[in-house]
Amino acid sequence: MQPKVSVIIPAYNAEKTLKRCLDSVFAQDFDSYEVILVNDGSTDDTLEVARVYEKYSNFVLVNQPNGGVARARWAGVEVSKGEYIAFVDSDDYIARNMLSSMYFKAKEDNADLVISNWFKVSSNRIFAKKPYQVSEVVLRSDELIDLVIFTHDNPGLWNKLWDKDLLLDSNLQETFDLSYGEDLLFCLNVFLKAKRPTFVAEPLYFHVISSESVSHNLKTAAISDYVSVLEKLSLFLGNSPDGNFLTHGTSYYSKQLFNRYKQLCKIGHNNDEIAMEKDRILKMLRGIPFGRSVRSKPGCLTPIKMALVKLRLFSPAYDLLFSPSLLPLRNLIRSLFGKLKT
Repeated sequence: MQPKVSVIIPAYNAEKTLKRCLDSVFAQDFDSYEVILVNDGSTDDTLEVARVYEKYSNFVLVNQPNGGVARARWAGVEVSKGEYIAFVDSDDYIARNMLSSMYFKAKEDNADLVISNWFKVSSNRIFAKKPYQVSEVVLRSDELIDLVIFTHDNPGLWNKLWDKDLLLDSNLQETFDLSYGEDLLFCLNVFLKAKRPTFVAEPLYFHVISSESVSHNLKTAAISDYVSVLEKLSLFLGNSPDGNFLTHGTSYYSKQLFNRYKQLCKIGHNNDEIAMEKDRILKMLRGIPFGRSVRSKPGCLTPIKMALVKLRLFSPAYDLLFSPSLLPLRNLIRSLFGKLKT
């Protein structure tokens, strides 16, 4: 029998978390799904952990040379047989009723995209994220991007159920060679194609924040990839009429640029490559009209940061603030602040 949902799990050196992930997927209360594990050239015991699950008839193991998470996901899509696709990261896990809840919601609303609320898991603590509140089932693509990406900062593939045809109709090959920011570009491309998105109010996905994740162990080339994605977002915003969408999008865009600059500062050394990326980010920030960049975030630090950028004072201030040599001082301040709070 052809499965209704294909669950695709890309895995690279995931031996520590893969069992928890797969156990949660095989514990589903849904009766029509397949699990596709794409081992993306792991050098640890990921493959050995995965082979334990070959006892399940609905388990498909794809073993390939390392090509990055975007290529691994697409390899899973290519062999999938389901009507809908769910992506689960190998260090995350899902609620027992995730597939059933999202699939039946898709059928109920004739949806090509279903998005659930989710939990953030950090330091063994579980936090429910701010829930989506949607009054209408059908959203325009700009409203969908505004709500999910700009407002909720949720460009991940993982708390979503995708119509397979929607993915096949989207230009996803441009994400293949990205090592960071590929999820954002993926969602932007597919959201523009989605005609009937809908939402599940219940949080169903557990997204684990780990110090070993890619976003916590970045190289300059990875940050450069993300900045390139933000350049595409800038072009997209440049073609948008003024309004909430443009205001929220510009705020999100500037925030992501500031975060990438901060990551460059934290790498721990400076060289020509890092200096070029910093200059690239500052040039992009200077291209944002000051009023638009701060309009939707009154009271936050964005106006101060943007003023420093315009005055060309941001770089020395931020480089000093996040210099690795000041890490002991920053840790001391955090410690003292924590004691004052208690």
